[in-house]
Amino acid sequence: MVWFSFILTEKCDWDCCYCQFPLLDQTNGMQTKTIDKHVPYISDVITKTQSIAQAGIEIQGGEIGLIEKDTLKLFLKTLNHKVFVSTNGEFLKRGYHLDEDIRRYIKEVQWHLCPSPGNYKLDVDYNDDGLFINKGIVHTDIDEMVMFIKQNPQISFNYVELECDIRKPRTYRTEDIRHLYERIQEFDNVSESALQTLERRLKDKGDKHDKCAKYHSVISINMANETICLCQRAMEVNISLTKENLIKRMKQYPVKVFDIPDEISGCDSCIRLFSGKFQFIAILRDTLKLRRCDFEN
Repeated sequence: MVWFSFILTEKCDWDCCYCQFPLLDQTNGMQTKTIDKHVPYISDVITKTQSIAQAGIEIQGGEIGLIEKDTLKLFLKTLNHKVFVSTNGEFLKRGYHLDEDIRRYIKEVQWHLCPSPGNYKLDVDYNDDGLFINKGIVHTDIDEMVMFIKQNPQISFNYVELECDIRKPRTYRTEDIRHLYERIQEFDNVSESALQTLERRLKDKGDKHDKCAKYHSVISINMANETICLCQRAMEVNISLTKENLIKRMKQYPVKVFDIPDEISGCDSCIRLFSGKFQFIAILRDTLKLRRCDFEN
C-alpha cells in the first residue's frame, strides 16, 4: 500500500520527544501560494496511483488544528481526495471536523492522546455518529501510558503506540513491548485490535520492524517547507518538492530490508538507513506497476 502523508504545518502546541519539529530552529506553515503551485499535480499523481495500487492519504503536522481553517479548506478542495486526519485533539477542539467544507473530505480522524507528564485525566471525549474518530495513545513512557489509560475508562483506545525518544540514542526493544502488553491487557478500554498488534510484534520477528518498514512506502510531502521526505522522520533526506521529483520518488518507492536482533528500529535507525548502512529492495508488485506508470499523462 502506498501512503501519501502531508505535513501541512510544522507548528504544534505540544513538545513531544518523538517528534522532530520541536528540534527545528523555526516552524513553518502551509501558504495559499504553495497550494496553488503544487497540489493540482499532486492530486493527479495520487489519482493515477490509486488506479493501479492501494493508496491512502494522511494529513498531519505539527498539529493540523493550528492551520487557518480557510487554508485547510482550500487544500482539501484542491486535493479532492478523502483523507485521514492526524491530530492531538486541537483539530477537534476547534470544531474543524464539524465544518461541512472540511468534513466531506475526511475519511477518519486519528486522535492521538499524548498526555503531558502527570496530566492523566482527560476533560473531554469527542464522539461523532457520522465520522469515525479513531482514539489511541502515542507516547515514549510506558508508565505514563498505563496511568493515562487507567484514569480515562471512558475512552476506548483503538491503538497503543510506543514511540522512540529521538533525543536519545536508544530505541525501544521487544522487552518494552512485552512489558507494555502485560500491563494494559487487563484494561477493558483497550481494544482487542490494539492488543493483537502488540502480540504480533512480540511473536513475529519480521513484524517487529513493521512500523519502520511502512515509513519507506510513505510518500511524505512537507507542504510547509515544500520538500519531499523519504520517510516521515528523516529530515536529513529532504528533496525539493517539484512534479519531476515527486514522479521520480514514486517510481523508486523503496522499502528497506535489515536485521537488528531483538530491537525495534526508531527514527535514528531510519536516518542511518538512508546514509547507506542497509540494503534496499523493491516491493515487487506495486513498485513495478508504479515504475511503468506514466504519471505525466
